[in-house]
Amino acid sequence: MTRTIRRHGLVATITGDGPPVLLIHGIGAARTIWRSTAERLGQNFTTIAVDLPGHGESDWPNPGPEVFHPADHAAALKPLIDDFSNGQIAVVGSSMGGWVGLEVAANGWASSLTSLCPAGLEFDPWVSRSDILVLRRRLARVLGPVMPPATELVACTPVLRDLLIGDATANFATLDRSVLVDAAVAMRQARGFYASHDGMLNCLFTRADEVPESTAVSIVWGSQDSLLPPERQRRVAGPVHAKWIVLDQCAHVPMWDQPRRTAEIITETTLRGINSVA
Repeated sequence: MTRTIRRHGLVATITGDGPPVLLIHGIGAARTIWRSTAERLGQNFTTIAVDLPGHGESDWPNPGPEVFHPADHAAALKPLIDDFSNGQIAVVGSSMGGWVGLEVAANGWASSLTSLCPAGLEFDPWVSRSDILVLRRRLARVLGPVMPPATELVACTPVLRDLLIGDATANFATLDRSVLVDAAVAMRQARGFYASHDGMLNCLFTRADEVPESTAVSIVWGSQDSLLPPERQRRVAGPVHAKWIVLDQCAHVPMWDQPRRTAEIITETTLRGINSVA
């Protein structure tokens, strides 16, 4: 059974039955990015795919804050975490959501964390806005009103396709066209895009030693990720007990390129976390 809820200013889609797993998307995305992953995980878990503040259908004040750090996103999720757990929940995060998940874990709110191509672990922080992400936002603002009719145009135009999701997938041919629609709509709706982007500038995740050893952690990279290449990440920036996994034939969104393997890693990590507190 799938249902949508609105709580604490956040909108989330609930799927499946079993121990709760919180799914956190990246910058400019929305809970729709987890659609197929939630279906796979829903056989064993209750998935909670949430829209972060200023993304998807979740609230964003007008005017909103000029800077919104991953730690701010983590704090905004705490009431929802408490609704579905005793204060600790299994967490899965993608890209900026992976950094948000690291902050959640450092706060002691995660029983496990699967961090997919997370921001915040690089050798050097971003010091200015990403040209490609800003261009992607502008493109989505133009194309959003005419999606899905423009889907085939984008799919058949390499330049447009690369701008919209070029670094996200290593094999565009395997993706359902609905992924393009979801990506464009989500980016167009992301009112908190610039504040969230600026919240990642001139800083990195620095709280690895605050993540409890009892929190099972897997950090996953795509071998073909051009946005956050695995070779540019500092393993010492992650929790010392984390498992580091690099997936072949995979770019920035592992659940698109390696959906089955990604679901397996999430399941294994989540069960490790459950068993550690049993």
